[in-house]
Amino acid sequence: MNNQIENLNIEEKEKELKYYDKCISATKTLVDVAKDRKQQHEKRKTELEDEIKAENVDPEKIDEEIVNIFEDLDKVMSEVKDLIPFDLLKELGKLPSRE
Repeated sequence: MNNQIENLNIEEKEKELKYYDKCISATKTLVDVAKDRKQQHEKRKTELEDEIKAENVDPEKIDEEIVNIFEDLDKVMSEVKDLIPFDLLKELGKLPSRE
């Protein structure tokens, strides 16, 4: 008998093939989970875009809109700050500490 054939171990090859089959199965499961998550994220993205559009904001310009909102907030906060009598509160010992 050929020496090469004698060195072949069919059982080991079968074990290795079964292991590969398990790995392929696990990979398929991961792919299925990833596809499901992608679908969930795409659905949520669409929902968020619809919510943004309902506020009359273009989803493509959301960053610009956020900056505008913060600028408006800064203006209002500045106006509020100007109305607070910090000196009087401090003089009367009623100025809250910043935390």
